[in-house]
Amino acid sequence: MTSSAIFLILFSTLLHAAWNMYSRKFRATSSSFAIGGFAVSTLLLPFYLYFIALMPDIRYENILLIVLSSLFQACYFFGVVNAYKYGNLSLSYPLLRSIPILMVLIYVWVFGNIKTVSNIAIISSLLIVLGCILLPMRHLKDLKLENYANKMFVFVLIAALGTAGYSIVDSLGVKLLAANSPHVHITMVAFNYIYLQLLFTSFFLTVISMSKKSYRTEFVTVIKQQKLLCTGISVMTMLSYAPILVAMTLVTNVSYVVAFRQASIPIAFLLGVFILKEMNYSIRWLAVLLIVIGLVMNAIY
Repeated sequence: MTSSAIFLILFSTLLHAAWNMYSRKFRATSSSFAIGGFAVSTLLLPFYLYFIALMPDIRYENILLIVLSSLFQACYFFGVVNAYKYGNLSLSYPLLRSIPILMVLIYVWVFGNIKTVSNIAIISSLLIVLGCILLPMRHLKDLKLENYANKMFVFVLIAALGTAGYSIVDSLGVKLLAANSPHVHITMVAFNYIYLQLLFTSFFLTVISMSKKSYRTEFVTVIKQQKLLCTGISVMTMLSYAPILVAMTLVTNVSYVVAFRQASIPIAFLLGVFILKEMNYSIRWLAVLLIVIGLVMNAIY
């Protein structure tokens, strides 16, 4: 990967780990991200109207990809907030971040061009996944299927599917939008893309929030008591993903970005242990070491 892509992804991972920590700490819900998303999109509307006037080349296929990506984003947020209900940050976060690596590699192997991914990059990705599998454990003997047969893991899979989905779609979408607007700087392209994505994702999350009476009650409570907190978290989510969209235009294959984004896992682990005071064991430090080795290999090769 280029140094620019590495820098953008590292900056993103810091914010990503931070907003996940706050989401876990303050028990964020789908309503939280829906309300925060609408608040941020309202604040940024004047900038969007200015930028969109400079790039009138957004076509039907661009909007279609953004809507599809937003559906996957909504699945991701729904999975994340529910996974945190049944598991702590240092356990659930590594799983929901690592499983998409395998999903994207399988997609690239089946539908894409696996030759654009080096063998060392594949090995580094598998090291990251192995580290993430070990990270939630207390001992090696905990490596049993029954330990993953729980509600937390179900929602982790939903979030992972969402992550893999929007990563693949966004890699196509942002490159297509940039190709349709060759005269526009990539940062402006990324802003317009992520603004529309935020708007549609908030809409889909609102639909989820209206689907049950308990969710509707929760939605009203969040508006009354946590709207500023939700806005702050949504600002972090947007700032953490905008650099990723730019980085996607700088790599040969989206699997590199998905794998290197997992630099947020050691950060989230440390935040969980030292700030949220979650339990840690020796095997978890070994797991973090494997992840870091995988990240370094991914960045170099």
